[in-house]
Amino acid sequence: MTDKEKTYVTAVIYVHNCSSYIREFLKKTVSAIDGIFESSDMVFVNDASDDASVDIIKQTLTEMKYGNALVINLNSYHGLEAAMRSGIEYSVGDYVFEFDHVYPDFEPSLIADIFHKAQEGYDIVSAVPDRRAKMSSRIFYRLFSAANGNRYKMRTDSFRIISRRAVNRIYSDNTTIPYRKFAYAASGFESAQVEYVPVEQYRRGSKDSESNYRIDLAVDSFILFTKISFRFSIAMTVLMSLISVFMLGYSLFIYLASQPIEGWTTTILFLSVAFMGLFGILSIVIKYLQLIINLLYTRRSYSIKSIEKITDQ
Repeated sequence: MTDKEKTYVTAVIYVHNCSSYIREFLKKTVSAIDGIFESSDMVFVNDASDDASVDIIKQTLTEMKYGNALVINLNSYHGLEAAMRSGIEYSVGDYVFEFDHVYPDFEPSLIADIFHKAQEGYDIVSAVPDRRAKMSSRIFYRLFSAANGNRYKMRTDSFRIISRRAVNRIYSDNTTIPYRKFAYAASGFESAQVEYVPVEQYRRGSKDSESNYRIDLAVDSFILFTKISFRFSIAMTVLMSLISVFMLGYSLFIYLASQPIEGWTTTILFLSVAFMGLFGILSIVIKYLQLIINLLYTRRSYSIKSIEKITDQ
């Protein structure tokens, strides 16, 4: 490519014990980005890796003579979302590439493809592998979509590009975003997907800490980005109210038609009304808690140990 794009881009790359793949990934990504754009930089977020990932990054970038990169070293394992948030806050490009993993299962030309798709007027463009996602992922996305009236059609993606205006809007305050893909889907910005055929299959194993993190992330995301908890509480309130009304009628019937034990009728009446009121109050409390959670997840969810500047000098 003789005429390079004038657009400045930043690539934010998540790094966690990926020494087996990072070198090949960098060779593909750096050569593609450097060949497409006149100006670019890279932000590597090292999520407490205990292998040689960072050393390989430094060595590979030096060999490729790419000298505009930062390595953000987090002081403990934070998980993908918090780690990527820290990297995005250090991005300066007009567009930001987000690489949530470094499995090099795509052709370098795909980077140009999703950039050109973004140039058509899309603020968020995802690279989606043309393969069947894991069952857990499919169930997760379907439940989320159903909980939001099927407004959002999300799929498992490999990486994405975000326009600066979308980054600024979505990250406009100090709010911690539990799950970026949900925030992007609900942002209102135009989005698109570019499918690609993976050039190689990679086995994506995970430690117990990562698996637990994903489970917690899924639960938190459903609470924050859907109304499942509120709808469940409303359903239980309606059910218990119907049961309470039935018990009220039943206790009055027993009182008028027979000789109940002294105090039985008043006890049942009290319990029926109390349970109906209790579930009504719980529904209100859950609704308020949901609003408070949406307003209060404003603390920074990452802590940086050090930042290293990589240059080609």
